Amino acid sequence: TVANSKVFRGIYSSTGINTCAFTANNNNFQNITYTGTGTGECSMIYNGGTMASETIQGNTITNLNINNTGTTYLFYISNATLIVDFSNNNIVTGLTKSGATSNASSLYGVYNFGSPAAGANQNYYNNNFSNIVTNSTSATLYGMYSALGTNTTSANYYNNTISSWNNNGNTGTIFGIYTS
Repeated sequence: TVANSKVFRGIYSSTGINTCAFTANNNNFQNITYTGTGTGECSMIYNGGTMASETIQGNTITNLNINNTGTTYLFYISNATLIVDFSNNNIVTGLTKSGATSNASSLYGVYNFGSPAAGANQNYYNNNFSNIVTNSTSATLYGMYSALGTNTTSANYYNNTISSWNNNGNTGTIFGIYTS
């Protein structure tokens, strides 16, 4: 249980060393509740540090109801890491982001706006971001969001499932995979 205006980050790394690897594998996020409608950011895995590589595999988000009007990043990996392996991460049963219907907050399955340097190789595969319900009049929803920059050697998206998203507020924009 977290207080209403606080930030929640399940696994958090803010800085990194470009010779080290970041690995977050086989974690399950469940039973996260708010005492009221939260306003702070909510992230299950948050890595803001640039590392030699990132491996985020086999994590599950199990039947969460996030009562929050702040931005929600299920996986925040926004940094300039060259090698990213993001695979086999799943929503199990479903995810509901409730909160006030008038909020304009966003929800991201995975967020990577790091614009890596030359030689970057990023792979996003076998992920399932399905059965999501939101309650917002103007939210933007992203399954996968990444800024590849002009230096990325390869960015591969394959065998991902992004389905059954329902925005009960009836407006806003939904992107399955968004790259820039």
